Amino acid sequence: MDLKILQINDSCTGCGACANICPKHCLSLKPDDEGFFYPIYDASACMECGLCEKACHVVNRQTHSSFEKDRFYMYRTNDDSLLQSSTSGGGFTLFAKWILDKGGVVFGSRYNGEHECLEVFSTDETTLASLRKSKYVESFTGDSFSTIRKLLQSGRYVMYCGTPCQVRGLKQYLSVTHTSEELLLTVDFACHGIPSNSYFTQFKKMFESKRKKVVDVDFRYKDFSKPDMMWHDMTLRLGFSDGSEKVFPRFSYYYYYYEPFLDNLFLRKSCYNCDIALHPDADISLGDFWGINKHRTELDDNKGMSFISVNNGHYLPVWEELSKVGFSEKMPFDAVAYQYVDRREKRAKQRKVRDEFVLSIKNNGYKRAVIEHYGMINMIKAIHVRRIKNVVKKILWKQV
Repeated sequence: MDLKILQINDSCTGCGACANICPKHCLSLKPDDEGFFYPIYDASACMECGLCEKACHVVNRQTHSSFEKDRFYMYRTNDDSLLQSSTSGGGFTLFAKWILDKGGVVFGSRYNGEHECLEVFSTDETTLASLRKSKYVESFTGDSFSTIRKLLQSGRYVMYCGTPCQVRGLKQYLSVTHTSEELLLTVDFACHGIPSNSYFTQFKKMFESKRKKVVDVDFRYKDFSKPDMMWHDMTLRLGFSDGSEKVFPRFSYYYYYYEPFLDNLFLRKSCYNCDIALHPDADISLGDFWGINKHRTELDDNKGMSFISVNNGHYLPVWEELSKVGFSEKMPFDAVAYQYVDRREKRAKQRKVRDEFVLSIKNNGYKRAVIEHYGMINMIKAIHVRRIKNVVKKILWKQV
């Protein structure tokens, strides 16, 4: 069978809807030579039902609405310990606890050190804490879509948090399987794009040995007792199999991963022409409210602030009730618009650079590709400038 889902190539988002819906399990998600997940087809058992094509949100591209621009809010929890363990202001946990209080289950991504892969788990399988916080790697959805369908059909509340394209894939899958979304809450985030597990694995091996493997990762570590490990500092923490850990700032070793990520050097190909984030299907969209230092400077204490967009009017009363447990305030869409529009335009222009960088990784290895792209001298300068700033910051912190 000449499947359309195998012809969309660079437009495929790897959401896994096709693999989840196939009644004969003829499709499975496997990493390609760059480490990104794509459907692999086994024709031997195919009954040519066409369900995989119907479930594909790329093949069945539709017109979707844009943001409701008068439903943007800033939010921060009053719980300082939760704030420290959250990427920004605690918005994810706010909605997750609401679902759990209803006896429901929350689906999100957890880094699985044993498999060296970011995978979708549920709170029936893991703790809410492991699903919290940003993770800059592509997540393997596995059979989560079919599991969510069964939970909804059993009458259980479900919250699914993923990238905008994963949410769209889930909704297309549920539509084709005639599954009611009445008990489903979908949450997406301001997605910059996704690198593959392969690139992150190559990065973390820079710090591993035969006896010491990375088993836990915090891409956005915060420690309010240290002035150089706050919200704006983008600190990385790696936990190792021997119980030790290594924490370093963005412009130190993190330069080898976070900077290429921000510069769009190794994202999935579909990310470079993505318009899904501008037309969300999720009920709730959230992310870091970086514009706080311009919109409300006096509120930026460098501990974190979330922005929350209530895309589905059905959840406005829910939001109004939940937001009472922390600080919240309505804000204009313009305060966060650049996190969506400007980044998309920049990515589209950088596709050629991306292909050159990925080819360099294949030919020269990950670390050498980074050094050749940025230049060792430039990297050393950036690291030293950051260190000087951190010293000054610590001095000023002690004087407060």
